[in-house]
Amino acid sequence: MQISALTDIVEGKLLNSPSISFITQIHTNIKKVNEGDAFFAKNSTDIKNAIKQGAFAIILDFEYDIIDSEIAWIQVD
Repeated sequence: MQISALTDIVEGKLLNSPSISFITQIHTNIKKVNEGDAFFAKNSTDIKNAIKQGAFAIILDFEYDIIDSEIAWIQVD
């Protein structure tokens, strides 16, 4: 799925201009995140783990500094 389509579906705002343009799956469980996936983050610890596991997009509803500008950061309400 294209990042632009994902952003539209979750009614979010893309916070950066990522190097990647697509994701393969979407997860809410950190244990299931693999390279290329999007992850709905619940806390900052999960964000760091998702990135280590290869997430291409982080979807969050709280303030957090962008720590990897190559992946997509999507802010939702």
